[in-house]
Amino acid sequence: MELVLLASTRCGVTTVTATGALDLATSSEATTFLFGQLDRGNHRLLLDMDGVTFLSCAGLSALLTVEHRARQGGGWLRLTGADKGISGRVLDLTGTHAVLGTASSVPSPPTFATTSGPKTLGIRSTGASVDA
Repeated sequence: MELVLLASTRCGVTTVTATGALDLATSSEATTFLFGQLDRGNHRLLLDMDGVTFLSCAGLSALLTVEHRARQGGGWLRLTGADKGISGRVLDLTGTHAVLGTASSVPSPPTFATTSGPKTLGIRSTGASVDA
């Protein structure tokens, strides 16, 4: 499976758009990508989960790890687009939606931005690891 992450920063809020599966095969690299945002000083992360097609317990663990580290740095991780589909169901069943939170309290930033990405993570059907 494959996961594509694209980050953009506007007014101190970094939006990361995730597309694909967040599972055992991609969770470690997704954590590294999100930690990279935190290491750059982007401690307010908004993760757009609308394009996530599969969320495993490993993916959920990765999100909780990133949220914890963001909070330690005085920031946060909020989810958007996770209220429907498989992501919403997993968050509801596990009760982690209360910990991770939603983006309803995050103001809309202006249109100027800096970006990093896209970053493709995961394993393609050939079995080769991808880190573009």
